Amino acid sequence: MNGASDGPLKRTKVNRRDEEYRDGDHAGSAGEEKKADAPAASPLLPGGADFKRVREMLEGLGHEVKEVEPGFLTIKASVAGGQFSPTFALSPDRSVLWVNVYLVSAKSIPAGVLEKMLMANNTHNPSVFKIVHGYVMMSGMMTNRYMTPQKLKA
Repeated sequence: MNGASDGPLKRTKVNRRDEEYRDGDHAGSAGEEKKADAPAASPLLPGGADFKRVREMLEGLGHEVKEVEPGFLTIKASVAGGQFSPTFALSPDRSVLWVNVYLVSAKSIPAGVLEKMLMANNTHNPSVFKIVHGYVMMSGMMTNRYMTPQKLKA
């Protein structure tokens, strides 16, 4: 797929468990309001990375890192000839690191190919393809435990 990740940045669901959205105000699982930059109530898992450490690891891998919104980092990456901008965010309790990347407009993908991508979700969990605001997005997560630059790179 040869596309840019210029897709919309607002209202992207990044955490199914807590129904967290990227618009700065977050509704938790109990319906309470949370701010994206609110301090986490839970301690980090063993070897877990806080937001600052995730940024340092990405920079150590040679990426120019930008904070696009409070709590959301993005980098530029080239894969198979395409330029993409993955976004990194920690769950509110900092136990999960989410990585999301807009790939291409869903309208640019033939229906049969799109169907195969969505069916691949059954075998590629926890990374999945989904359609958000008309764009195909790949969304993945990893447990924020014993986080290393190598885990981020993978």
